[in-house]
Amino acid sequence: MSAPIAAKIESVEVAFEKQSFLKPLRLSTGLIEQITEGVKVGKIYNGRVTSIKDFGAFVEILPGKDGLCHISELADEYVATVSDICKVGDPMQVKVIAVDDQDRVKLSRRAAIRELNPNAPPVPAKAGRNGGR
Repeated sequence: MSAPIAAKIESVEVAFEKQSFLKPLRLSTGLIEQITEGVKVGKIYNGRVTSIKDFGAFVEILPGKDGLCHISELADEYVATVSDICKVGDPMQVKVIAVDDQDRVKLSRRAAIRELNPNAPPVPAKAGRNGGR
């Protein structure tokens, strides 16, 4: 049987490509910050439509946190059906316009579009899914 060898490691060099290592690190750090900061009234989020109802679209703005974008907040003009604007899985920029005492989040697509493009014409209702049918 051989005797154990004791060794002291002075340094370790690891070869990796900076970008491939740091990018996921930045993404996960940003995600953690988003989750811990919570929903902020007045902030614009890049969300994803999770379900559609007759009265509006539910949009996930943070992991596990949805809000309602009422049909009247989807566009400046009249919207006949929510599916004229979006479908489940669509990305949607929305602005948080209120959080009620039951922690329900009220969202507005038209307010987000107006804030991101202040000189743009009114948000048309038919600019969504069906292109004016």
